[in-house]
This record gives sequence, C-alpha cells and structure tokens, in this order.
Amino acid sequence: MKDFTIYSTSFGGVDSACLPPDTDARCIMFTDRKSKWVCSIPPPHRASEQKAVRALKTHPDVWFDETTLYMDANVILPGNIDQIVKDFEASGCSVALAPHALRDCLYEEASLISKINDPTKRKYDNDAISAQITSYRDAGFPENAGMWQGGLILRKNNKEARKFSRLWWDEIVLHGHYRDQLSLAYIASDFSIYELPPFETTPHTYAASMASKYDDLGDDYHWKWIEQGQYTHVASVERAIKLIPKSDRIIVDFGSSDGVASSLLTNKGRRVIGVEVLDGPRRIAEAKVPQARFVKELSAPIHDSYDMLMMEVLGHVEDEALANVIEIIDLSVCAIITVPHSGMDAWAVRDVSMEWLDSVVKGRVSMLYSNGDGVAYMVENGSAIGDAQCLI
Repeated sequence: MKDFTIYSTSFGGVDSACLPPDTDARCIMFTDRKSKWVCSIPPPHRASEQKAVRALKTHPDVWFDETTLYMDANVILPGNIDQIVKDFEASGCSVALAPHALRDCLYEEASLISKINDPTKRKYDNDAISAQITSYRDAGFPENAGMWQGGLILRKNNKEARKFSRLWWDEIVLHGHYRDQLSLAYIASDFSIYELPPFETTPHTYAASMASKYDDLGDDYHWKWIEQGQYTHVASVERAIKLIPKSDRIIVDFGSSDGVASSLLTNKGRRVIGVEVLDGPRRIAEAKVPQARFVKELSAPIHDSYDMLMMEVLGHVEDEALANVIEIIDLSVCAIITVPHSGMDAWAVRDVSMEWLDSVVKGRVSMLYSNGDGVAYMVENGSAIGDAQCLI
C-alpha cells in the first residue's frame, strides 16, 4: 500500500539510530541528525527540540494531504500495518489511536508525572500541569475516561482530523509544557476515535557514535572524584543505601563499577557481591574493596536470599541481557533501583520510566524519592530465596 505516508521525528540524537519501518509506504524522518531513513528532512523551523517534535507530531496536514501515520521513532509497527490503514480508511473515523497500556485516567497520569518530575531541571513544569488538571476538573472531565498513547497516530487529514490536530496543539501551547498525553486524552474525548491494536517499542537510543563512558572518564573515575574532593556521588550512594532493609542478607551491588558503593556497604558490615561486566572497573573494585566478592556475571538464584542495589544501571543493560537481569531482580527480597531524572545519559540504551519498570516487574514497584539525585524505586518480592543453589 503506497497511498499513505509514515513520518517520524528525531532530535538531539535520540532514536537517530532507529531503522525505518518495513513497508512500501512513503517514509519520512524529520531530524537534525543523520538518519537511516531513506528520506530525512531537516526541521522546518528553529525551535526547542520538544516544541519542534510536538509541532510536527500534531500538524501533519501542514506537509501532507494524504492519510498519515505518525510514529515515534522507537515504535515497532505491527506487521499488518497496511491492512490496519485500509480498515481505518474504510471506517467513519478521522483519527486512530492506541489505548494506553497501563492507565485509563489522565488524573492518575498527571499524579505520576508530578512524582517523577525533576525539581531541579524542571523538565515538566509541575505548576503548569497542576493548573491544567484543575482546568479539566473544573470543566467536569471525569476520572477513568480513557488514556491514549501518543506514539502512533493515524489521521485522514480531512476537516475533522485538522480540527483534532489544532485543538490538541492549542491545549499544548495553552498549558505551556509538552507532556502531550494529558491533553490528548482530554481532546480525544470529543472525537470518534478508531482504536488501533497495542504496539511495542524498542528502548530509546542515542546515536551509536557516543564514546564509551569509561574510555572518557577512566576505569576508576568514582575514586578519582573522591580524591579530588568531589563527594556528590558518595552522598547519592549513601542516600540509596539507607533505603535497603536492615538484615543479614547478602547485598548484590549490580553494576558495581569501580566499587565505591560496595565499599560503603562493606563498611556498614554488609556482605556484598559486586557484579560488573567490564574488566577494567571490576579489577579496580577488587583492589579497592577486598572485603567484597566481585564477579563478571551473576546467574540467579544465588546461594542465599539477597537484596539488590542498582545505582543508575538498568538504563545501560543491553536488550539481550535484560531478561536475566529482570530475573535477578525478581528473585531478590528487595531491589533498590535508582535512575537519573533525564531518563537517559549519553551512554544509556533505555529510558527507565516508572511506566516501563512497572510493566517489566508486574506491579511490584513503588517510588521512594524524587529529588536532586534522581528517582529511586523499590521492588519488593516478599519471602527469601532460601536454600536455592549457587549459580555464580
């Protein structure tokens, strides 16, 4: 099917390595970087990355007359997308969206956003979000009225679709932030929406040309910071350690790097197994923290019940290792997982959002804090592993 256009956006290197969809349709990527898509177009105007993405996302009729499918660059299109488009075009609807995978209430979504928002970077303005939600309540918008995902949007670009797009953009501009799923739920309630099937996404990725973190900073960069009198990392680790339950269980310091967190744990009398896949940092840790045991890989379960610490690690776990890491989290009694506010750093392969983490650990996650350090989550799994065999 060739009579519709698929388009996407990529700014600042995010998802620039994503492959184009496998389809005969015309595929266009709006981007400020090199892209693997056959047709890549520079952004049509100068704006902030967030504003440029939302403007392109909400206004396909400015560039296209035919039916368009907007997709986030990390969306995996269903294999029957041509048939989905045909069925949509035969329907009486002008807009098609996929239901939100986890929530059906924009008020619940807004509450979650306010909890994970960065109070220092102000990625999303909590005051603006609060004012937006108040306006929706004042307008009588009900709870549990449905949520839609903004990562896949089909539009016929007729008069009705253009009205939908303009109203959505007006809401985004009116409230002064770019968390567009809140306004999407509100606007879509006044339209007849064709329901798309659920879709999958790949982890958000940065350009593959990013340099190795340890090549840039050195295998022992955490210890160098301490020697230079920079204790910010130590303070962050200390705050995370305080969240681990007091017990005689082993602590698995997953992604132990050069051993600073393991050192702080052993200084508190805890038994520690550090897991670090990179040889250089692991050798530093072995030399600096002889009280702990360091291994390259950890296969669950280990020989005793254990708790777990993952300091800004989960966003760096490659896809092929993710299932094993989730199993290790599942078999821990308690896992403390911290992530940066931005969701990603220059070396990350995944955006560890509350939504994503909740989906992979099946609802056993709770947020412990959101402050200048980042966000800390706890995954509780109840009873200990007991006499399971040691597989490390």
